[in-house]
Amino acid sequence: MRFTRVLFLLAVSSAIGWVWLAPTQVESSEPIPGTCTLDRSWRNDNRVVFGPVYAECPGDYASCFPIEHTVPWGNWGVDSNAGNKNDSNQFWGYEYIDGNYQWDSCTSSYQASNRGAQQYAFSRGMVADVPCENAGLNGVTFTYTGQYMDIDELDFCDEDEHVATAYYPGFNVVLGCSGATCYGESGWISPSSVSPNVLTANIKVMMWAF
Repeated sequence: MRFTRVLFLLAVSSAIGWVWLAPTQVESSEPIPGTCTLDRSWRNDNRVVFGPVYAECPGDYASCFPIEHTVPWGNWGVDSNAGNKNDSNQFWGYEYIDGNYQWDSCTSSYQASNRGAQQYAFSRGMVADVPCENAGLNGVTFTYTGQYMDIDELDFCDEDEHVATAYYPGFNVVLGCSGATCYGESGWISPSSVSPNVLTANIKVMMWAF
């Protein structure tokens, strides 16, 4: 079976210094000697909305028959460094409607979702020319900068309504290895700023190499 692996531009810091991994695309039918498959997932938790949010209010929208419009409730999607928004539980709210945990999108009152963390994006790439064998990635540091979440209230009737954009400080993920499998995570990162300042949410990046 043939597959395509995509490498993102990453800076790798190790005991021998900085190594830049250039963007590349490799098509192969077999694993490539001397390389690792790298999986990454982004999660968010501690989602708190303190408002005011007027993304979807009663009386603002015409009927979108045959789709039932559940004003003021709405599902919130996420555009981020990890991928594009979609109609799933990317920014989990607290009211279960139409298969998603939704938010009250017309409120000036405090709201919180305490359902814990969930994965909202996943990516797979390839680390080139770094051996996995004998823990070749052990202690290697991946540096992430410019992380953000652009949060919209999703709407089937018209354009999605912007809620807020959260920006995050830079952070590192250090891989620890056991045999040929490596794992690392960033810990929870709080936003450095949110615009407009109507919510907060922490993020975490987890990485596996094998």
